[in-house]
Amino acid sequence: MIQVSKKSAGNQQGPVEEVPVLAGACDRAELFRCTIQAGYAWKPPLFPRPAVTQMFLFLGAGGYVATPTQAFSITEPSLFVPDFDREEVAIQAGSQPLECIRIVSRMNEEDCNQIGKSHMVFPRFRPFSQAWEHTMRTIDAEGANTRAFVLIENRKLGANNMGLFRSAQPGASKVAEDMLPTYDQFILCLEQAGCTLWVDEEEAALREGDIAYIPHGSRFRFECGPDGRIHHVWYTLNRAYD
Repeated sequence: MIQVSKKSAGNQQGPVEEVPVLAGACDRAELFRCTIQAGYAWKPPLFPRPAVTQMFLFLGAGGYVATPTQAFSITEPSLFVPDFDREEVAIQAGSQPLECIRIVSRMNEEDCNQIGKSHMVFPRFRPFSQAWEHTMRTIDAEGANTRAFVLIENRKLGANNMGLFRSAQPGASKVAEDMLPTYDQFILCLEQAGCTLWVDEEEAALREGDIAYIPHGSRFRFECGPDGRIHHVWYTLNRAYD
């Protein structure tokens, strides 16, 4: 059965709510839905370099994220990757609650060695509109009507990779069948998403706010009809060196 987490209304009691997502699906990655109360500044836990990596996906606009040396306004959906525990991080909500997805992943020895050899510049703050576009076989076919973008480049944050798929124009769209032999994958559905995910012989309807998990070695594809939209972040963790 395809594992899908549906966003719920919640009943936030404190200034920061963290809800685990699909706990246990991937033994090296943990995801949390986080909500920061309006006007509150959250200092999230940080982890030593390079054994544990952390990423924050801000799903809307409002507020900012700051370190002692830099500050970044959250004016649209954006990715933030801190410099591990080398400097404090504060996430400040604006006049409305700020929602984000926090991803914490554990690196193995090979991943740690790779980070030691080459990595992105930290901290990274990348609005989705600044993700670089690329093409790939699964969206090259006529009628695919889908664009692809990269947020985290291959092997520039250890085992982590991240990007975006979205319908290029209104109307039917698709991402053709693919299979990742060594990558566990999470699908995080964004604004106005509405499509069908197939994993091997199963299917699941995905909507804005849903998070799905695809184990490595599974065949998967996405399609939507004229009234739907492909619009999601994909996050993968490479298990090749486990």
